[in-house]
Amino acid sequence: MSIIIDKRLILNNIKNHLGFKTQSDFAKFLGIAPTTLSSWYARNTFDMNLVYSKCSFLNTNWLLTGEGEMLKSKVLNNNLEPDDNFEEIQALTDIAFYDIQLSEEKLKKANKRIELLEELVESYKLEINDLKNELSKGSKK
Repeated sequence: MSIIIDKRLILNNIKNHLGFKTQSDFAKFLGIAPTTLSSWYARNTFDMNLVYSKCSFLNTNWLLTGEGEMLKSKVLNNNLEPDDNFEEIQALTDIAFYDIQLSEEKLKKANKRIELLEELVESYKLEINDLKNELSKGSKK
């Protein structure tokens, strides 16, 4: 009889520990498509090497079995002590850079939408002026 390990729970614990609110953001951090992550959840599996390469601060035994300590050394609420290992600090730095990159991407998209709306407003203004001119010509006749 084999023991079934709930990999979905492991993935959720990692996602929550890293502070990702959605599976989509977690998938982007891992460098995979959201559909791939959904597939992992559906099949109760994941690519151990990929997850570990992005989250090397995780205890390998916990990653494999879900048992024991999740972290190689304890990091609570992302408050690092001077003796914490480099991998944990690097992982949190990577997450911060990812968040900045995501924010910059959202800002660029928002600016693009603003530009498109401004263009639309200008075209409506021109159309309104054209209609006003037609009305004034019609009322003069």
